Amino acid sequence: MPRNDLIQYRRGTAAEWLAANPVLAAGEVGYAIDANEIRVGNGIQPWSSLESIAGGGGTGADGASAYEVAVANGFVGTETEWLASLVGAQGEPGADGAPGTPGEPGADGAPGTTSWNGLTDLPTSFPPSAHTQAISTVTGLQDALDAKADFDDIPSTPAEIGAATAAQGALADTAVQPSNLRLPIVMTKAEFEGITPVDGQVYITQG
Repeated sequence: MPRNDLIQYRRGTAAEWLAANPVLAAGEVGYAIDANEIRVGNGIQPWSSLESIAGGGGTGADGASAYEVAVANGFVGTETEWLASLVGAQGEPGADGAPGTPGEPGADGAPGTTSWNGLTDLPTSFPPSAHTQAISTVTGLQDALDAKADFDDIPSTPAEIGAATAAQGALADTAVQPSNLRLPIVMTKAEFEGITPVDGQVYITQG
């Protein structure tokens, strides 16, 4: 059908209305096109003081809190007790995390001390065993060995033994004999090598 008349309200964006902030005449309608908002003037108050009557409601009243909703649905107790009731049971422990990087070794501690009685796992017996012992580790051994007669100086052949025996006999025939005179000891070379000779003693080896 054909349009006979066109009625248009004063219009503009919300920012433009606030910037101009005009006083609308009584009954005059203003329309904020981007906010879909209509305000009707009263001839006294500027735009910013007029209430919106279309395009969306004003700010509503605050709704009930969650605690208030819980009470309305049958919960009995204080808000603190209600908050505590929201905490569930402790869950199962999670899986262990990967091991961290090892730290740097610490400094060595000072050496400790202890007595013989403080030692543990000590042997109760000390059986002999074959081993090598350096002469220098035995105090006085080298001097004792150096004081012994050379093996080559000991009579070994029948002729040497006879001569030594004759010399001993001649000494026995004299009136002057030492008070500590010892008779010769006859033994094998192997036996001689296994003993410690006594100073002043004559040894005769055979074989």
